[in-house]
Amino acid sequence: MLDDFGLFKALDKEADRLRDAGIQVLWRAQCAARLPSPVEIAVFRIGQEAINNVLKHAQASQVVLNLELHDEMAIVQVDDNGTGFAHDPHRNGADHVGLATMQERASLLGGRFSCVSEVGGGTRVRASVPAMVQGAAQ
Repeated sequence: MLDDFGLFKALDKEADRLRDAGIQVLWRAQCAARLPSPVEIAVFRIGQEAINNVLKHAQASQVVLNLELHDEMAIVQVDDNGTGFAHDPHRNGADHVGLATMQERASLLGGRFSCVSEVGGGTRVRASVPAMVQGAAQ
């Protein structure tokens, strides 16, 4: 799907899993531009993991998705209105392996990742990675 139809279509197909679970999906921004394969793969996997987390943990009724190019950065953001969570610094992090993986994917391409969550206040996952590979914008 990603190779044939691009990042936006592939992420929207993943969002179908949210819709199938009865969660309202809204797109705040959509970008249909094709990006270098490593960028598309990383952004897709980050978005996919964020969607997985919503389905597994959030108990959300609504998810807002954002996919855009801004200042030569590919940005994906997933906001849910679910239960949120508190990070426990005394745990070994095993309960947040998906977050660590998303962080690593963004970092490997020189990007940034953040996850902001509040118990009872939902969660926002945001990743931005350079849309350029080896100095050539795609």
